[in-house]
Amino acid sequence: MLARTASNVVTVPSSALQRGPNGYYAYVVKPDSTVETRSLKVGQISEGVAIIDDGVAAGDKVVTAGQYRLQPAARVEVNSPTAKG
Repeated sequence: MLARTASNVVTVPSSALQRGPNGYYAYVVKPDSTVETRSLKVGQISEGVAIIDDGVAAGDKVVTAGQYRLQPAARVEVNSPTAKG
């Protein structure tokens, strides 16, 4: 049953969400290819996608795999999914 349709919201893959003592957070990739942690206010999570009410903006890149090896200021390489067609 569809309760409501959300439009104009920021979403991230639920695999980006980490849970800490202060709630949800994610590793966000900065322009210099290092990461920082950001506290998130998470709305609904459904079918592998989380609606983010606060903490990241549209266009921010988040880490979706390998977070257990990260710490703030770690350098990362961005691997974006390729379009199939």
